[in-house]
Amino acid sequence: MREKRVKSSRLEELLRSSLEELLGSNSLRAFEYYIVKAADGEDPYRLFWNNPGKFYTALESIFGPGAETFLRLIAHKLAADHYLIVKPEEFVKAFKLGRGKIEEMFKL
Repeated sequence: MREKRVKSSRLEELLRSSLEELLGSNSLRAFEYYIVKAADGEDPYRLFWNNPGKFYTALESIFGPGAETFLRLIAHKLAADHYLIVKPEEFVKAFKLGRGKIEEMFKL
């Protein structure tokens, strides 16, 4: 079966719902606030898909060395929900290196 590529808005909603399941709604609001602050006002969901390196840098400013672990949790959640088509380790590596077409790592 041919994999369907999803649009950015769908990916943003997918990320938002996964984060809410991981963090809960109140913690998600706090997370969004701090990511926006660390990313100079950029939308955290667009940043996730469009600039993975900057998203990872924002995570590091919040979580320090725990940024990689947090991103790994996100990746495992997305993989468990059958949206991620690469290994979570490859996903994390793309963010740490700040390159890669993140949307190509997903399917519906």
